[in-house]
Amino acid sequence: MGARVVQGLVLLAVVAGVAEAWVRFGMGLAPGPLIDDPAFPQALAKFVEPDPQLGFRYRPNVDQLLAAPSGDFEILFKTNEIGLRDRPMGTHLRSELKFLVFGDEFTESWGTDIDEAAVINAQRLLNEMTALAPPVRLVIGGKSGYGAAQNLLMARQLVEQLKPQAIVFMYSSLMPHADRLFARAGGGSPLLPHTEDHPLYAETPWARFATLSALARLLGEKSAARAMAARHVPGDAAHDRFAGIRGDAASLRETHAETLAAVQALATLARERGIHFMLVHLPLAPQVADDEWSGGRAQFGLPNDKLPAPDAAIVSEFCAQGGLRCHALHELLATAAAAPDSLPLYHRHEIGLTVAGNRVVGDWLARTLYEWMGELALR
Repeated sequence: MGARVVQGLVLLAVVAGVAEAWVRFGMGLAPGPLIDDPAFPQALAKFVEPDPQLGFRYRPNVDQLLAAPSGDFEILFKTNEIGLRDRPMGTHLRSELKFLVFGDEFTESWGTDIDEAAVINAQRLLNEMTALAPPVRLVIGGKSGYGAAQNLLMARQLVEQLKPQAIVFMYSSLMPHADRLFARAGGGSPLLPHTEDHPLYAETPWARFATLSALARLLGEKSAARAMAARHVPGDAAHDRFAGIRGDAASLRETHAETLAAVQALATLARERGIHFMLVHLPLAPQVADDEWSGGRAQFGLPNDKLPAPDAAIVSEFCAQGGLRCHALHELLATAAAAPDSLPLYHRHEIGLTVAGNRVVGDWLARTLYEWMGELALR
């Protein structure tokens, strides 16, 4: 072996040693396993099952401990007797006003206990405002990973079963991707929610050395995140979870078209049944603040900046054309995030609202529904 080769190897070892020391002591990252933990999909499989029409549904009466692979949360995931992520429906208060609330992970309140969900917070506050005259029941019809097409199918079932007075559709720009996946699967594939939200460490060669080296662990994490971002081709709704906010106005209008058509069909269903309808547009975390959802952005190739919301104009235009009652919560959540004493409104890695975020949305929803009930002479 020549002297130059030996010198090169020595230099490489010195650089690697310095880098290892910096990662361990400068960044505070210790060696640790990088594995694709099977516990998360196994837990999901305990309450998610295939459905020939909806793609997947929740099993009724489930209590399942669920820990996020990122460590963001550990909750008891509960479903009620009709397979909704909600409190039990019960048989009391037959005279209560029912509002069906459809949507995705933000409506379901992914990553928080059910008692902290925005919809549950809103129901509690709303009943305080009305003093139970009348009693109001908000029913969570949405599920993580559902697009507008699946919510429309759920609505057709629940409208007949529950006879609601009103429908609230919580729209998010995750839905165009969900709708493309659902259409591509033909409605018969059990698409487990959130399984595409985490990097696959088996794809990186650094994973095998991560328990020995903090540097290898860091390189493995970065490599897996880059591979995941590459799978989510920006703006391609069939492959990009965040296609609903990436692109110019023309491309985004096309991206949202299929999803908004399903929303219109749901609004038409409500009108035909004499049910009041409202749409609420929830922003995604990068549109609220530059430090929200800080751990999840790199995995989807999103920058650490506050992003614009061109999708808001598209949804607003859709509402105006259809004569629908609509609200957008972009300013509300941005203001809450900027408050000096604000806690994070979104999880650090997982796609969903924190307890604090659910309270902001729940408080707003209660006030808004109370005012709407007054306009509709429902109180």
